[in-house]
Amino acid sequence: MTNDIVFNGKSLPDVLSEIHYHATSKREMINAMIAKLVPLGKTPEEASIIFPIIKDFMDTAIKNDQHIVQIAQIIQRIQSTTIKNENGASLLSETEKQDILRMISGEIGVMADAPIDELTTKANDAIKLVQKK
Repeated sequence: MTNDIVFNGKSLPDVLSEIHYHATSKREMINAMIAKLVPLGKTPEEASIIFPIIKDFMDTAIKNDQHIVQIAQIIQRIQSTTIKNENGASLLSETEKQDILRMISGEIGVMADAPIDELTTKANDAIKLVQKK
């Protein structure tokens, strides 16, 4: 893999490392919140409050994983294009590669930050509600 700067002072390995970090931290946060919520659903009433939130967290985790797969596919295309460029046939210009890498950067930021924050707030509110009873 190349260590050339692709955008914003980052190389492709830097981008991959950032993707991995974000995916791992979100997965850990989601798993921790689910672990915190599951024991609270003891009665049917509590379960009706808690389990939809758990489902939302799981859906968010799946969406994050889908973003990771999409980013990996984009990177794979860039790498195969680079190999083809070295052999003389050009499929993407440097500008097009930079645009794709900017899209990857955007995906990193979009990886469900807002939904996780909203779900965490919702989960904390549900925890307080269940603990009051």
